[in-house]
Amino acid sequence: MRKVLSTLSIIIPIAIGSQLSIVNSFAQTAEYQYNRGNYLASTGSYSEAMPYYDEAIKLDPKMPEAWFSRGEAKYRLADYRGAIADFSKALALKPNDKDAFFFRASCNSKLADLNSSIIDYSQAIALSPDFAQAYVNRGNVKYKLNDKEGACQDWENAVKFGLPNDNNISFCKAMTASR
Repeated sequence: MRKVLSTLSIIIPIAIGSQLSIVNSFAQTAEYQYNRGNYLASTGSYSEAMPYYDEAIKLDPKMPEAWFSRGEAKYRLADYRGAIADFSKALALKPNDKDAFFFRASCNSKLADLNSSIIDYSQAIALSPDFAQAYVNRGNVKYKLNDKEGACQDWENAVKFGLPNDNNISFCKAMTASR
């Protein structure tokens, strides 16, 4: 009986002219659209999730989670510029989102904007000083910029916070030994 009542509680009868129509009250909410998009994204169906994120943003443009999730879907679809725009909007609405900084940094790295990538990884680390993957990624970018000492320092921090990478640490030990 409870299941029937809870199901009935989400259905609203609406009079349209002389006819009675039943509409699911959640179908038009931003949260419903966002959750549907997340479900599809969780199955790897990023393209199929996009219209739901678009609709969630249309219904509630101040929902940072929808902007973030659409940005992540775009990232997974290799639309890095589109993802950066969405992560930037998410950050405008929720400025302390370490994950939005992390993903935006990853997009910038994919687009070879390494300086912007370092800035965003650094922001993610400032917000979460034990964010091991951000240290690894920032170290990789520093290495690409020929800042090998900075890279080693970041990789060592990643190990300190539980994300070992034997190849990077071996490189750093060899670099230190050759001095």
